[in-house]
Amino acid sequence: MPASNGRRLANTFACGAVPLSKELRIGHDLMAVDEVRDSVARFGDRYLRRVYRPAELAYCQTSVAEFEMRLAARFAAKEAAIKVLRPNGEWPPWDEIEVVRHSSGWCSIALHGSAAVLAERENVTILSCSMSHSGSYASAVVLAQSALPSGEC
Repeated sequence: MPASNGRRLANTFACGAVPLSKELRIGHDLMAVDEVRDSVARFGDRYLRRVYRPAELAYCQTSVAEFEMRLAARFAAKEAAIKVLRPNGEWPPWDEIEVVRHSSGWCSIALHGSAAVLAERENVTILSCSMSHSGSYASAVVLAQSALPSGEC
C-alpha cells in the first residue's frame, strides 16, 4: 500500500467514523552516567537538591555502586516527561518532576508545582514510566495519555 493511502486511512479512522478522544504521547531520553557523575562532583548537594526530590535521593543512595546510574535514569525520566508535557516556553524546575518507586519495584511519575499545572493545561491525565541503566548509560521512556479537546483530531 502506498504511504499516502496509509496516511489517508489513518486520518479517516482518527477523524472520521471513529473519532479519537485520547492522544498518546511518548518521550524518550538517553543519559550518559558520566554527565551526572560530573555534575555531582562539580556541584555536589546543590545539584542534587535542584534536580531530585528527597525520596528520589533516598532511594538512589541505598546503593553506592549504582548511585550515579540511578540518578542518571531518573534524570532521563525527567527529560522524557518534559517531552510529553510539551512546554511552550519556560520548563518547570527539575525537582517538580518526580520518579516515584513503588514497593514492588515499578516506577511512575508524580508532578508538582508548575509541572502539574503544565500537565493540566495539556490535558495529560496519566503518566507511565520505564527506566533502565547499564554501564555508561541510562534511559527512560515516559508514556502520557492526554484528552483531546472536543472536536480536535
